[in-house]
Order: sequence, then C-alpha cells, then structure tokens
Amino acid sequence: MSLRLFELSINRVLKEEIMMRAISRIAITTAAALICSGPQAIAATKCDKEACQAVKADIREIQAKMRSGYTVAQGNRYEARLRKLRDKRSRLCR
Repeated sequence: MSLRLFELSINRVLKEEIMMRAISRIAITTAAALICSGPQAIAATKCDKEACQAVKADIREIQAKMRSGYTVAQGNRYEARLRKLRDKRSRLCR
C-alpha cells in the first residue's frame, strides 16, 4: 500500500512540474510579445488585418483590369497604383 501512495505522490509532483513549466513558457512568450510590440500594436492588429485584406483585394482588382487590356496611359496609372499598393501591403501585411 505504501508503494502505491509513493507512486501517486511522484506522479502528482511530476504533473505539477510539467504544468509550472508550461505556465512559465506561456508567461515568457506573452511578456516578450508585449515588450516587443507595445500596446498600440496589440490594439491595431485587427484593423491591420482588415486593411491588409483590403489592399490585397485592390491589387487583385487592378491585376484583373490589366489582364483585360489597357492603353498606355491606363497602364502607367495602373503601374503607379500597384507600386503604392504594394508598398502599403509591405507595411500592413506582416
């Protein structure tokens, strides 16, 4: 009977140690994310994702227009707009 109690106590201690390690890892990861990103980045994440999706949709729309043919003037406008959108995408979509 005492051997069984010993095994149970060992198992409980091991489970507690595993849980403490997992909690520590989560706490360290969360702290690092907060320190690196700051409060503004946390609040803006959802807006950035929505803005990123909108920019990607605009890029796809212009590319579709370019596949259907365009004049030289239209092509210059499309390329200029694509450059701006790609720059914006590189800032927003990380």
